[in-house]
Amino acid sequence: MPDPVCKLSEVLAAACSEMGGEGSAVAPALERPRKAEQGDYSTNAAMLLAPVLGEAPRAIAQRLGATLAQNLGAGVDRVEVEYFGRIAERDTRMLTLAALRGVLGGHCEEDVNLVNAPSLAEERGIAVSERSESVARDFTDLVRVSIGSGEDRYRVAGTALGRQARPHLLEAWGQHFNLQLDEGAHMALFRYHDLPGMMGHVGTVLGERGVNISSAAVGRQAAGDDVAVMVVTTDSPVPRDVVAEIARSDGFLAGRAVTV
Repeated sequence: MPDPVCKLSEVLAAACSEMGGEGSAVAPALERPRKAEQGDYSTNAAMLLAPVLGEAPRAIAQRLGATLAQNLGAGVDRVEVEYFGRIAERDTRMLTLAALRGVLGGHCEEDVNLVNAPSLAEERGIAVSERSESVARDFTDLVRVSIGSGEDRYRVAGTALGRQARPHLLEAWGQHFNLQLDEGAHMALFRYHDLPGMMGHVGTVLGERGVNISSAAVGRQAAGDDVAVMVVTTDSPVPRDVVAEIARSDGFLAGRAVTV
């Protein structure tokens, strides 16, 4: 799997060359910001291009962002929400809107809510579809949300169990779980090569950063598949820089932090 940091560095350098023209000799740096809330990466590209182009760094940063977005590829272009079992016989429109709001949240300048989510999706060219089946295998009710980006497709599934209808995660990153999630639960998910000590490494890093694990589960793998998915729930949000640190470790492929 290609290293996303290397890819981003290459695209950033190419964008600077494109904007600065031949012979500009701009060599931008790509590094982690000191504060996690400032984003995943920071670069001095706009400051380096400013004297070359004779423009303000802020204007260059806006142009550079548009160039990077185009060169890195499109974002989400479709969302599909599927309902199986008894829930498929009910009015699920509000649930679909809630799923759409979750997909768009954090990726729009505007605040996303149940009212404006459909129009924001339409403005961004995101196709939204809904499918229902009255039969659900293994569970009375099941909800599955899939998002697509070009040829890539990502899917997560869940259900509610027991008298108190507690939510459970059933599928993520192509692997299956049965993990109870309390309201407001904080999660971190990791894809990694199935080798000894991987879960211990996650626990060590989180412990060093003061993040307590409340539960953990490893997805069931298909025969012959050496890639596993781990989900840990924590008492507090897992900072993005901590997730990134673990994802950069030997044997790890990707990591995500989520708050339900």
